[in-house]
Amino acid sequence: EEQAKEQHPALYVHAKERVKPERDHNKRESYRLKWWIFGEPRQSMREALKALRRYVATPITAKHRFFLFLDETVLPDCELQAVAADDAFALGALSSRAHLTWSAAAGSTLEDRPRWRNTVCFEPFPFPDATDAEVSQAIEHAHAAFLAWRETWPGSVVGTLLTATVDHKSADYVKPSLILMGNEQQGLPPELAAACDVNVKIPMRGRADSLNLSVATGIMIYTVTG
Repeated sequence: EEQAKEQHPALYVHAKERVKPERDHNKRESYRLKWWIFGEPRQSMREALKALRRYVATPITAKHRFFLFLDETVLPDCELQAVAADDAFALGALSSRAHLTWSAAAGSTLEDRPRWRNTVCFEPFPFPDATDAEVSQAIEHAHAAFLAWRETWPGSVVGTLLTATVDHKSADYVKPSLILMGNEQQGLPPELAAACDVNVKIPMRGRADSLNLSVATGIMIYTVTG
């Protein structure tokens, strides 16, 4: 608190006047005691992910349920569910028809969109016995075949880069389009940018050098589907 007060006195006073009164009544202890902090770092999640080079993630709310690997440099926000596993067995099992059917029935909805929650969609799910080598290898091979098939699809892969020279409005999008978004600090990894059919830039005004990831994703979806 003292550090925030010293480094950003005006913001501290504003937060104390506008934020603290609401936080004083918050049921979450960490939000009451550390009222000047925007959110709460998920320490257990970070501890579980720190030794992995990648992990499985899925959006909490999505019309179409999918799972994918995210690089260790990507820190998930509150709209992503992270699974601390870096092997194709876990990704294959979660992407299976059995799990998709299970999660659709067990999860909740937001309007007409399914929501995936770890307490009801993940923790009670009867995963196949990973100690059975044949079962584990079969799932890994099946998922590898699926990824190979996905690479042959007729659409385009679009990346977003701060250094790109093509404006996001002027690119020729071949539908269906797969949009790759980098994280807010480091952007899209070079190896992924190189694999894209086109890399585009969203122009910005002012001194900011990056947009909020959810805002940038919304802009790209609107542009591609518009």
